[in-house]
Amino acid sequence: MIHLSIPIDLSWRSFLSALSESSLTMCDSSQEQQLRLSGSYHKQLRHATCFIDQREVLWLDYLDKETLALGLNEMNTEAYFSGTADYRVKAVFSNKSGEIDNEKRYVGAYDITLSRYDRPHITVTKDGNLTKRYFNKTMAEIMQYTITLTNDGSRSLGPITIRDIFPPGTEYITSSIWPASYSNAEANWTLMSLGIGGSLTLNLELNVTEFAPCSLVNRVMVCAMNGEECMAGAAYHVRECGELPCCPPDMVLDKRAEQDPADPALIHYTIAVQNKGNSSLAATLTDLLPAGLEYVDASPKPSRVEGQFLEWILPDLEKGGLMTVEYHVRATMDGVYVNPVHADASAVDGSGYDIADAAAKV
Repeated sequence: MIHLSIPIDLSWRSFLSALSESSLTMCDSSQEQQLRLSGSYHKQLRHATCFIDQREVLWLDYLDKETLALGLNEMNTEAYFSGTADYRVKAVFSNKSGEIDNEKRYVGAYDITLSRYDRPHITVTKDGNLTKRYFNKTMAEIMQYTITLTNDGSRSLGPITIRDIFPPGTEYITSSIWPASYSNAEANWTLMSLGIGGSLTLNLELNVTEFAPCSLVNRVMVCAMNGEECMAGAAYHVRECGELPCCPPDMVLDKRAEQDPADPALIHYTIAVQNKGNSSLAATLTDLLPAGLEYVDASPKPSRVEGQFLEWILPDLEKGGLMTVEYHVRATMDGVYVNPVHADASAVDGSGYDIADAAAKV
């Protein structure tokens, strides 16, 4: 099956048919040519009529598109076009676990960046900036946060609940969307839905009082419903003050690997991170798979999968808490594999940060 994105997303054909390469016939104003997808692809067209399976689907005044196929489960697409486009996704996943069938028409000019997963997925990011301005008749320090939600998966999601946990010693001032509830510690929002490829930005301002610690850790946790299943996403922002921490957190990281007894090419990894400090932690686990290993699945799912790069965001690792991540990869060639994992963690009470590394060999 062919997926015509805005305007043409060749990489969907690649991974939905479980092929590393695929071809597609396109007709432009100069010549007809066969395009083969493998890795990255960039194409510019002007005044083109394009056909897929002998059906006219698109008239372009201008198209500038770049696609990067990171693997069978993900690709990134950036495109600008003006004209009329039929957007259609119609496919059945290779494992028969689900299907996509969606069609829309777009008229006008669009500038689009999409990151697609072959499963329901939401990406959450948070940026922050400290400014000074008059507030409550005094010159105050204000933290300005930008929270961005992107539905880069295969299903529309909704409802979506957002919980932002403030750094200690800060106060809610305002936000671009009025919260359903807020207190001195957190604010909560509920959104009806977010369609495939949709993105939403939420701006938040907090007053940094005299009781706030030097380092500020602001966390956001998102639950986007796919039917009765919660697709979780999280992000956090740390503003370091530059001072040496008085009592940094204590984090222990371990990683182990085991070959599947029934399928030696299948490798099971277990990452365990434990908080032995006196404060809850916000942590990030990053894992870079060696060449020759292909990601299969994980529990919990990674926040990001980009080629060989895996990332998990742990927004609330409580004091004494233990978090275990299990994931599976497949070896495509014989050899010895050394797979490292790195952890960065910040104490949510602003008392400091810690880093740790571990590796497994199989």
